[in-house]
Amino acid sequence: MPLDLRVGGALILLFGLLASRVMQLTKNDVIDDGEVTYLDIDSHRLMLPPRLARLVRQSRDQRLALAAELPASFLADLAGSSRALLPSKPAKHAKWSYD
Repeated sequence: MPLDLRVGGALILLFGLLASRVMQLTKNDVIDDGEVTYLDIDSHRLMLPPRLARLVRQSRDQRLALAAELPASFLADLAGSSRALLPSKPAKHAKWSYD
């Protein structure tokens, strides 16, 4: 299972966060003091269990590595999306068929 789905799903299932709130998280919301990893959610620190903390740090570090490889002009075009903790795409309308 992709890392971003594991992290997002765990945050939703373990802490009852809304998916929209999870998608707003940035790399700056991950606080690692060397012993414990927290998420900064609306100015409240949410302590993460060790396994989830490891996944969140791994996701953050992957995003940082990706941002380091991109040219500065491309990053300027991305603006806020390069800071996101989890990758996302614009929502599309689903087409349902009842055949």
